[in-house]
Amino acid sequence: MGKRRRIVIVGGSIAGVYSALLLREKHQDADILILEKNDKLLKKIYATGNGHCNLLNLASAGKNYNRPDFIDSAFFRHPIPSLLSFLGKYGIATRAKGDLVYPESYSAASFCLYLEMLIRKMGIEVRLNTRIVDYDGSFVYGEGGEKYPYDHLLFCFGGKSQSRLGSDGSLFPLLLDHGYSLLPLRPGLCPIKTKQRHPRLKGVRRETEVKAETPGGLTFLEKGEVLFKDDGLSGIVIFDLASFLARSGANAARIHLDLLPSYSCEEAVNLLKTAMAANQRGMLLCLFEKPLAEYIASLAENPQNPIELIRISKDLRFDFESLYPFSDSQVTVGGIDLGQLDGNLKSLAEPNVSFAGECLDVDGDCGGYNLTWCLLSAFLAAEGI
Repeated sequence: MGKRRRIVIVGGSIAGVYSALLLREKHQDADILILEKNDKLLKKIYATGNGHCNLLNLASAGKNYNRPDFIDSAFFRHPIPSLLSFLGKYGIATRAKGDLVYPESYSAASFCLYLEMLIRKMGIEVRLNTRIVDYDGSFVYGEGGEKYPYDHLLFCFGGKSQSRLGSDGSLFPLLLDHGYSLLPLRPGLCPIKTKQRHPRLKGVRRETEVKAETPGGLTFLEKGEVLFKDDGLSGIVIFDLASFLARSGANAARIHLDLLPSYSCEEAVNLLKTAMAANQRGMLLCLFEKPLAEYIASLAENPQNPIELIRISKDLRFDFESLYPFSDSQVTVGGIDLGQLDGNLKSLAEPNVSFAGECLDVDGDCGGYNLTWCLLSAFLAAEGI
């Protein structure tokens, strides 16, 4: 009887758990071990999607990621229906809200508990509260002197976002020591700070068209809801802008908000003129809630001039100061360079080492794209092991 294959997965992330399930399908007699430094698996997933867990985005495509060609190639091999079929095979019922796919329970906690029970039922061993400090081709070494033998090692330890949930980037230095190149780590999908402070706007939400320009000539354009903060801007469209700026490495950008994207300038001016004739003092209140109306009026040289007020409203400008920190970001931009890996995310330098999930230099837009990548990358990695 041959030796049982030993596969060690470093990181009880969603990519790690998905990989474990896929590897159990492929290697039914293998010893599969997940090493997790936290006191429970899937700690970050419990908080995902406001506690509902947006598992997939049905519209996922390369254009939604920083590595479009690689992602499109991966989806050609493992299209979205295959990913959904995988979930269904394990009894994970789902519901869709538009393109957003959630567990039928609509509960991240229930989804995580179900996965934890499932992997243990399938004979996958889990060691919690276990930090690793090195590996040598045959063994993974824990900080307490533990040795875990492996035939194949799969890193799924996540990025650096939300360290309170265990994603602290602590293993990146180890991989640098082993010769891997790392694209700079920056917060992604997070609020941004602006040089202009507007505390009276805190809490105001507005559907806008957001445009941004960097000194290098890169341009961002997207529509969505903006949430004003006392020191900057937030909301899904701003999260996507934050990732755009993080990927570009820009330290400066001019942000333009069109607060009336459904109206042309002429239409908006005519609306305001009509309101002005009926109620000159409160005319901006026909278009904006009070704090925003007052802010726009404060920027005008002549706050009674409808043309000037609409010009400001259609091009409200802010200067980028900085991204919010990793603790406030949903995803990490940067990571292990894909150029060091094959198409199945296996190391070219260490053939018995593979990667999956957020630790890689792949990040997506807001809206379930990053959890989609975690499952897609698990498919790629498992296929190569």
